Amino acid sequence: MKNQDREWSHPCGMILLRDISAAGWVEESLQASPFGRVGALIPEGFPRYVRLLHPAHDDQGKPVRWAEVAAWSGQRVHPRMSFDIIRMPRQGYGKGSPPWKEPPRRGSLEEADAMALAELLGAFTTTPNRCFFAVWEGYGHLSPGGRAGLAPCGEGGHVPPPREVLEAPRLEGVERRYILYMGPLSCVTSFFARVWSDSPNLWWPEDRQWFAATDIDLDSTYVGGSEALVEALANDPRFEVLPARRDDPTYKEEVDL
Repeated sequence: MKNQDREWSHPCGMILLRDISAAGWVEESLQASPFGRVGALIPEGFPRYVRLLHPAHDDQGKPVRWAEVAAWSGQRVHPRMSFDIIRMPRQGYGKGSPPWKEPPRRGSLEEADAMALAELLGAFTTTPNRCFFAVWEGYGHLSPGGRAGLAPCGEGGHVPPPREVLEAPRLEGVERRYILYMGPLSCVTSFFARVWSDSPNLWWPEDRQWFAATDIDLDSTYVGGSEALVEALANDPRFEVLPARRDDPTYKEEVDL
């Protein structure tokens, strides 16, 4: 492994922000909502909100939609459904092998899905080269005393987070704190390289035309934006989306009530 491969690095194309005043509107809106609600993840003010369901995967690694799982289990498809519940067959259903092997990924989009979402969102902003990306501070490669493995090199090796990351100001969410980067939307997949392995938790463009949020514990991503953006998401075969509201619950103990 080369020496530079052992070094901690920021996501390619991204700038770590020391001044996070541009995120003040996000903090103010999120903090007005209780934990466990969509509003604690995504600001108010957008015409429409949707829930993008992370796919499960079959034994060949192919994505499986939640609707397919619900059809197998006999469970009801609705905007607040949780995967942990729809995977449980009702009486008379669940015949044959389940259509999935791996459950939806929690806390992050898959890299291909993040790329696809960025591609779609890019058509709905005038500032695609000036976007904000917030990352939860609790990941090992960002925490005091944390050490992270280098993803692309199979030789092991761990590096501690640099001082500038540990001392960077935090965006204050609801029971979540984030460091903030700025960069082009096209570089969103750089969060999957080297010490990084997950999509950003919050991301939005400078012109505030949309907002995307993936909480660390959830298997869904929430998006707020215009009517046209939501329609584009709903009609894109790459995504499985359901309508959402900011007062919707986000945890399985409540979502299927």
